[in-house]
Amino acid sequence: HDAAVASRYDTIICKQGHTETLAAAAGIALSKIGVQLVGLGTGASRPTINLGTATTATVTVTAANIGIYNMRFLSTFADVVTAIGLTAAGFTCEGCEFGDSAVDLNLLSAIKATSTSDGNANNIRLVGNYFLSQDAATLGFFIHAADILKAVIEDNVIVGAFATTGNIS
Repeated sequence: HDAAVASRYDTIICKQGHTETLAAAAGIALSKIGVQLVGLGTGASRPTINLGTATTATVTVTAANIGIYNMRFLSTFADVVTAIGLTAAGFTCEGCEFGDSAVDLNLLSAIKATSTSDGNANNIRLVGNYFLSQDAATLGFFIHAADILKAVIEDNVIVGAFATTGNIS
């Protein structure tokens, strides 16, 4: 991501079978406008981002028009707050898998728009993703704290024992 140039829509390709383990908040910080993160492979051979050693381990999206495609996000720690923390408009997440690596090593949510300012996550696209979490503490697939316009949320498979907020809140 460091070599990517903002507003040029650079694409970062992640090889099949690649694994990254994040131990802190913003373990991966997508902060340049238009950067696209694309994983190669299918099923469990797709690139995997393990979120562990802290409940705050996350990928942050802080620039507009970021896209994440065909990646796996697995919690390797109990009650990880979210896989992707979002504070920018135009975000796309397509064909990704979110889940727990084992019993009680769970995500509370897959994607969380954390800004309390209305419109901060406008034009979000969540398409064709898979979210599985069987932990009772799980809150939902997509959580947002403010109003969002022009959201496209379609063809996602969401399975879980959700606490209070439900699948999309």
